[in-house]
Amino acid sequence: MRRRAPCRVERSPCRPRGATEWLEAVRVYDKSFEMTDDGRKLIDKPGSGPIWSRNYDLVMGRPIFGDKEQTIHDDVNDISIGRRNGYQRKQYLQG
Repeated sequence: MRRRAPCRVERSPCRPRGATEWLEAVRVYDKSFEMTDDGRKLIDKPGSGPIWSRNYDLVMGRPIFGDKEQTIHDDVNDISIGRRNGYQRKQYLQG
């Protein structure tokens, strides 16, 4: 029988036991991934959501995003514009 890895952070979203509870814990409201003058960006948009990221740091339960230089970022707005424009719905999923 496989055992779950222990959470390293007391209030980490990885604490819930099931997939449904985990998805509920990491959902994001009041943000939207939209085209701006600077390419696609995650922006504040009251009343929108929920959205989820495609990839997560499973220890901390935070979204992560990869850039072309094989770097990992925790803010999609920090990656290159070409990569950000490619993320579109492939990376942020709307509920």
